Amino acid sequence: MTTLSMEDRPMIHTRTGITWIGPEEDAGPYGGIHTGHRKGCVRMPNGQVQMVKLGIPDTFFTIPAYSRTLGRGFVTADKEGEFCFHAKRTS
Repeated sequence: MTTLSMEDRPMIHTRTGITWIGPEEDAGPYGGIHTGHRKGCVRMPNGQVQMVKLGIPDTFFTIPAYSRTLGRGFVTADKEGEFCFHAKRTS
């Protein structure tokens, strides 16, 4: 089995190159947020770009995510193609 260097890893970049997500293989065999090491750099609701932990996509449109500042949530792509974090609403 060959291991790819960081430069050869299949990162998913957006058109602007500001936000990105790592490959699904990094999420581990179970795809959990806390068991794997999949990372992404996404736009937060306040407009800043921040690193988050990502799981395996649970639907066609969303990826479960965890942010140190906002907690659990999910990542989607906006109309411009940037990856955006949406915090889970608590009631």
